[in-house]
Amino acid sequence: MNITKYLPNSWNKAKQKWEGTIFTNLAENVFLAPDSETTLQDALLEIQKQPGPTGPKGEAGVQGPKGDKGDKGDPGPQGPTGVTGATGTSAYLHIRYGTSITPATLLATPSDYIGVCSSSSSTAPTTYSGYTWYKYKGEIGPQGPAGATGSQGLTGATGAQGPAGIKGDTGTQGAAGTAGAAGADAYTLVLSSESYVIPAGVSAAIAASLTVNIIAYKGASQIAATIGAITGQVTGLTTAVSSNGTTSAAFTITITASLTARSGILVVPIVIDGKTFTKRLTWALALTGATGTDAIIDCGTF
Repeated sequence: MNITKYLPNSWNKAKQKWEGTIFTNLAENVFLAPDSETTLQDALLEIQKQPGPTGPKGEAGVQGPKGDKGDKGDPGPQGPTGVTGATGTSAYLHIRYGTSITPATLLATPSDYIGVCSSSSSTAPTTYSGYTWYKYKGEIGPQGPAGATGSQGLTGATGAQGPAGIKGDTGTQGAAGTAGAAGADAYTLVLSSESYVIPAGVSAAIAASLTVNIIAYKGASQIAATIGAITGQVTGLTTAVSSNGTTSAAFTITITASLTARSGILVVPIVIDGKTFTKRLTWALALTGATGTDAIIDCGTF
C-alpha cells in the first residue's frame, strides 16, 4: 500500500522516505516510516482534516413572517372648489284629454285618452303634438244577461172610463215563457288618487309619500282586491303594497330627493273576484323656479 500520494506537500521529506514502502500489518494501524518518527495514524488524521469537495446546494428555507405595517402617510391637500352649477328652470305640468291619441280638440275633462306635458312654460300647448298621450278610459265590456223580472208595482189610480170599443175575437193563450237568468252585478274599481303632483326644489323632488287605497265593489257590496306587480317606477320613486287581498288593499308611493324625472305613469294591475283590471296613476314634479336677482329701480331726480 503506497500512502505517500495522500500526504501534503509539507510532508515531502517523509514522503520521500515512504516511497516504495509496503505496509503489511494494517490491523495495528501504527507504522514507522524509514528514518521518521511520524506514524501512519498521524498521516491519516492529517488527511481527514483536509476539506472535502463542495456538496450540492441545500433546499430553500421556510419564508419568514410578514413584517409590521408601515405608518400611515400624511393626507394630501384639499382640491379646488368646484364650479357653481347653472341656475335651474321652473317646470309646469299640463294635462289635457282627448277622444283619440291625436285629438283635433283638447278637452279639460276626462275622456278616452290623457295627454301629459311637462315644460318650463306656464302656458299649456294648444295642439295634441305638445303632449305625451296614454289610454285613460278602458273599453266598454260586453252587456250582461237580462235580470230576473221584478215584483209587480202598486196599482195606479183608476183612470176615466173610455168609450167602449168593438169587442174583438178572443185569441188563444200563448205558452208561458221561461224565466231569464239572474243578471250579474257590475264591478266598480276606483283608486283614491289617480294623479300625484310631487313638490320639488329647483331640479329634484322633495322627500314625500302618498298612500293610495283600492276601492272595489261588486254591485252594492265592497269586495277584496289583490294588487299585482306595479310598473313605471324610476330612480327616487318606489312603491310598496299593504293589506293585499283584503278590502283595505293599498299601495304607498315613496319619494326621495334623488327623483329628477319630470313626470310618468304607474301601471297598477288589480284582481277582484277573479277578474283582472288595470288602473293608472299619473305623476309629475312641481319644480320651484330659481331665485331671481334683485331688481334695480331708477326713479330719476325730483
